[in-house]
Amino acid sequence: MAPVYFGPYLLVKKLNDNAFEVDLPITEKKHRTINVKYFRRYFDRGVKYSKVPPRTLLETKARVKEIISFVGYDVSNKEVAVTWQGCDPKHCTKVPYDVIELLPPTRVDELIRQCSYLPLPLNSQTAATPT
Repeated sequence: MAPVYFGPYLLVKKLNDNAFEVDLPITEKKHRTINVKYFRRYFDRGVKYSKVPPRTLLETKARVKEIISFVGYDVSNKEVAVTWQGCDPKHCTKVPYDVIELLPPTRVDELIRQCSYLPLPLNSQTAATPT
């Protein structure tokens, strides 16, 4: 399995030679101080990848139909790591379950079937349940 990277994120300020403060989206419940060993330079892929993943929750909701795969999940935070149409498949974002529930149940089932190697705690019944 190939590594998956989240981002791109802006570096707010350099704290020392090994750490930066990173502008993480509000949906990320992580510390904003990140060691440089976890960074990977983001290169604009131009024509090959014409888009970047959504950066805000509002943008994620607006583009939810562009999700092309599930690549992981975080049960404790009720989030699914996804890849996006037109974006580099090695870059993904975490999407809250309640945003996944905006998709039709048949699409959720299709995405789950595509990643049968992941025991996702999500199915069309949970996706169809109103909150």
